[in-house]
Amino acid sequence: MEMVCPACNKANDEETRCSRCGTDLSALVQIRRSADQALKIATQHLKQNDGRNALHQAEIAWRLKNSAAAARLAFLACLHLQLFEAATRWYELAVSRESNLSEAKVCSRLCQSNERSERAAINKIGSS
Repeated sequence: MEMVCPACNKANDEETRCSRCGTDLSALVQIRRSADQALKIATQHLKQNDGRNALHQAEIAWRLKNSAAAARLAFLACLHLQLFEAATRWYELAVSRESNLSEAKVCSRLCQSNERSERAAINKIGSS
């Protein structure tokens, strides 16, 4: 899973140090893992028709990482509990996070492409 360094904005795989600037990312990795764990627990509760605990775990996951997956699970838990106004808010959050994620992926690809172009230009200048 990709993680963006808060110091230099470099996209990194789940490493404990940024590959560009060396910033310690271990706390962010732990937060991401905790959010993923809360999502797994929420899913289990939802499968067991335990909407209250599913919603609680989805909210924990959302507070740790505002992900579309957390919002979708909270939406489903609210539907299960017949909390329709809350379900509508979670649905809107899920949709907005999914569209933001798509935009972020495009921006990330553009940034990586620009980095490669810059490196190629520097190498070309250096070899002249």
